[in-house]
Amino acid sequence: MNAGSVTPQTWIRAGAGAAELWRLRPSASFPRGLAGRFPLNQAGASMEFHDYRAYQPGDDLRQVDWKAYARTEALVLRQYREEASPVVEIFMDTSASMGAYAGKHATALHVASFLAGVSRQSESRPVLIAAAYRACGADFERRLQELAFTGPADPAAVTAGARGPGRTIRFVLSDFLFPTDFRQWMS
Repeated sequence: MNAGSVTPQTWIRAGAGAAELWRLRPSASFPRGLAGRFPLNQAGASMEFHDYRAYQPGDDLRQVDWKAYARTEALVLRQYREEASPVVEIFMDTSASMGAYAGKHATALHVASFLAGVSRQSESRPVLIAAAYRACGADFERRLQELAFTGPADPAAVTAGARGPGRTIRFVLSDFLFPTDFRQWMS
């Protein structure tokens, strides 16, 4: 199939379709946060029991397992498994070099759509960050279709919409063809 003869919507649909069998699984060291889909091996605030720990002065008495106290006469608290549901940020380089030829443009759209599909299959929320704007939900595909690879070759522009650290998995889609030494930007 010739990349130049196919519309961007076709590449986006193909990427989303390829993602149907894939899932994201964050590592055991994934940052703590609100409840989500993936159980982690640490205490948190879900419904799944994780472990007991001894009562310490200052702990909330409502968390004491009174049935365990009746059996052992020791104050213990029930801890529950931490769960995480990450946000997936997909940074898209929109410099002119990314649109140098149709195959490169099509591959970028295909990979971004694939990553968004994998994110949704994993019950995560994909966010497209391109040309200093953020798009998520139904707006994600619309913005992806409208991308114009005509921007400046600036490494700082690729991650312009980044938020702080947290429960985030980040992907950067770029050819890294910048006129300056991008290692300065990475440090």
